[in-house]
Amino acid sequence: MSFVSVQEQLDFTTPWGKLTLTMLGMLAEIYIDNLRQETRKGKRQRARKGLWNGSLTFGYCNGLCSRCTHPNGKGYCPGYGQPDRSDGKTLIAHPIESVAVKLIYAWYGSGDYSMCEIADMLNKQEHPLDDGRLVKFRNKNMLKRKEVEWKFSKDSLRGLLQRIFYTGKIPYYGPAANGKKRRRTDYIEIYPGMHPAIIDEETYQRAQEVRTLMERNSRKRGEKSINVFPLSGMLRCSLCGAMMRAVSTKGRRKYRDASRIEHTKECRQKNVKAEIIENQVVNFIHDVVKRSSNNSNIELSQTQLAQANARLERAKALYLAGEIDRAKYDEECQRLLSLKRDLRENELNAIIALKVSIADSLNRWDHLLPTEKKKLLRLVIEVAFVRENVLAGLQPTITFLSLLRDVSLCNCGPDGIRTRDLGLDRAAC
Repeated sequence: MSFVSVQEQLDFTTPWGKLTLTMLGMLAEIYIDNLRQETRKGKRQRARKGLWNGSLTFGYCNGLCSRCTHPNGKGYCPGYGQPDRSDGKTLIAHPIESVAVKLIYAWYGSGDYSMCEIADMLNKQEHPLDDGRLVKFRNKNMLKRKEVEWKFSKDSLRGLLQRIFYTGKIPYYGPAANGKKRRRTDYIEIYPGMHPAIIDEETYQRAQEVRTLMERNSRKRGEKSINVFPLSGMLRCSLCGAMMRAVSTKGRRKYRDASRIEHTKECRQKNVKAEIIENQVVNFIHDVVKRSSNNSNIELSQTQLAQANARLERAKALYLAGEIDRAKYDEECQRLLSLKRDLRENELNAIIALKVSIADSLNRWDHLLPTEKKKLLRLVIEVAFVRENVLAGLQPTITFLSLLRDVSLCNCGPDGIRTRDLGLDRAAC
């Protein structure tokens, strides 16, 4: 097969024609690379200015109401045909779509509903307008205008729940990583946007926490509810080291050794009832918090700080009254500073705050949402080890390690460290 250019009158089958074709291809590639680079610079500059890139995000419009051509405008938006609310460069919140965004984040952030359930609820929801009309929420589909295409689906909601754009910020994603398009949460820079925020930062982060905690735990399969396992991803077999997978049989929750499921090892670890091991972990954490709350070192530190502060106040009053000189007053100031450094007051306050937070959650354990239970355990535990039906050991997080520092839970013997409080008869920690 040969290629001949009539306009340039070049025969690309000849040596000079082949050279010309090669040069033209190189120039075209250089042009495309330069265009790509300049386009990238333009997008980054727009992000720095707080302007959006790409098509209009669901929940926003360009504010050109008098000349609106959007399919979700005429007969749907109450601002259609009204005076312009923006110059077209700065986005504004769509009167109806922004309400849908708030509902999506509120429902999902509660942890009570799956994306499928929220899509069904949203498709049935009717929004009242100022003129008394009721309209159903429409998805923003620019290509297909069938009524079924306006309906929300699980896939459409997944993208909406990852947009930090709704908090009033502009993400910049940069070039594709390893030839793959970046996910919505993989932005490399973020700038304040000129568009208004539809949801606050706390609501957005709450939704991301729920996505992280529930990404491998479906809430429903068909009409049946799926059990949630707070220790999934954290529980391991202490005999073979394999992960204990969450399984559900006839509504009964259990953790099963992955090596037995995959037939990779011959491990004698049997299935563990979820309630038993979860209660042991919770009781252990509760015991640590209780012992920490009664820890004499913390109480002594607080007493010493209170006494030092009171002593400094008395020294200040005596100095102002002229009964002691400046050197004596400075000495008391240095004494308090030295004591604070020794007692690490900031760390002590952080430990106390952590202890109060964990204790409050443990007291409400039976009333916590599954996502809240898993979040609490992830705050405390890196890995938990089980042997038969008994908790064999824990690897605490750095955060929880501060509470364990002065709490004695193990008894040492000639054959290693024993965990008497966990009911074991041999070395476990």
